[in-house]
Amino acid sequence: MTPWMRHKYIFRIFFILLFILMESDNIFNLYVDVISYNSSRTKSVIAFKNFQKVGMPEKRIYVTPFIENNLDEKSDVMLLAYARGGSTYVGHMLGHHKNSFYFYEPLFDEETRHQYCRNGSVCEFNTPSCRPVNTNIMNKYLDQITLVYRCADSVLNGTSQWQRIFGGKKWNRKETRQMHCLRSQLRLAKVLRIAGDLVEHLLVKNSKLKVIYLYRDPRGIINSRIKVPVHASAGAWKDFNTTEDIAFAVCKKMDIDSKNIFDLKEKYPERIFTVAYEAVAKYPLKSARHLFKFLDVNVSKEYQNFISKMGNRSEKEDKIWNSAFRSDGYATAVKWRKELSKKDRKIIDISCRNVYKQLGYPV
Repeated sequence: MTPWMRHKYIFRIFFILLFILMESDNIFNLYVDVISYNSSRTKSVIAFKNFQKVGMPEKRIYVTPFIENNLDEKSDVMLLAYARGGSTYVGHMLGHHKNSFYFYEPLFDEETRHQYCRNGSVCEFNTPSCRPVNTNIMNKYLDQITLVYRCADSVLNGTSQWQRIFGGKKWNRKETRQMHCLRSQLRLAKVLRIAGDLVEHLLVKNSKLKVIYLYRDPRGIINSRIKVPVHASAGAWKDFNTTEDIAFAVCKKMDIDSKNIFDLKEKYPERIFTVAYEAVAKYPLKSARHLFKFLDVNVSKEYQNFISKMGNRSEKEDKIWNSAFRSDGYATAVKWRKELSKKDRKIIDISCRNVYKQLGYPV
């Protein structure tokens, strides 16, 4: 047999085996069609069908029998929190669970990095400045969060590095990211850029959505924002904004959030969970159990060991301003008590007294 004939037979055998593999229901029993189309805004439709020999759609991801559980058992989770409010710590705590797919700040981009949207306006994180906006702008924020839970290409394949921590890992391949998103029992998004008065729109729109409201003593948030850099190449917040401005902006949002979330908790008791960062930092393992009980997810011994390690890192971690790990998480959470001057405390008290009362913090 000539070399050419030998190669010919080898290729025939290869393609026959490949065809048998693709036809086997034991290997592929589901497929996902992801159809994106543009109207006034991008939408994604996800359809699950039995695998049949049909024409290939434009975008198709084959899903193995790994995902045997019913889609109704899956939950979408929004971690509603604050910059410098313990959100990175709690986000990593939830996101590193093996059944989680974690979106790190899906609303983050250069235009909105220092803004949040509330009902009727867009406001700055660290100044009293707000500007009125129409319904289209508010829908832009809400639709982006909706696309997160649909595992849409436009969110998963964003260029921002802030969107690329998924399931405790960085999924570099686009296909892998979408596959893991669709398979995961929990799709978790850390959201800092909408206010509590927009949350009910999302709850009504998505019946699987659960909300974890993470709050912190505003004095701790403000003290941390005063010290940390705006970003890696810039100075600290205090070089751009006064303590008075930061305090007013922080507590205005916290007042809106806390009032709306606590009202929603009475209306949707099974879908809203509220927790203080100080409690999580002091009792991380106990808090993790409560959080995952709320989410109807089991906690393994391996995961419990990970949570224990989050609060037992070297002191070098404390010097990294955006690290989720601390040698003593609770000491970090209440460090503001030693660092805030009496002058700054009085300034903060003027803007935040109502928030102290609402959230149960002493004056």
